[in-house]
Amino acid sequence: MGLSFGGIIATEMAKQIQTRKVILISSIKSHKELPFYFKWLGKLHFHQMIPNSFFKNTNPITNWLFGAASLADKKLLQNVFRENEPSF
Repeated sequence: MGLSFGGIIATEMAKQIQTRKVILISSIKSHKELPFYFKWLGKLHFHQMIPNSFFKNTNPITNWLFGAASLADKKLLQNVFRENEPSF
């Protein structure tokens, strides 16, 4: 079982070891399901252009990137940012 990026890891692990099932939660099954703009930004190495300090506090862009739509999600994301190093 894998959640988000962990789902991608679980899918790859299932290719290497015998499993009965793979359970994905909030994850994509393959790179084909990745939104075009993530593929495009990845090819531009956009993530390397953003300073780590950008992820110290939440803002509308980080909320969108991480899918934080509700007030509870935004507060949770804000706590994750506060409790972890920006490089995480």
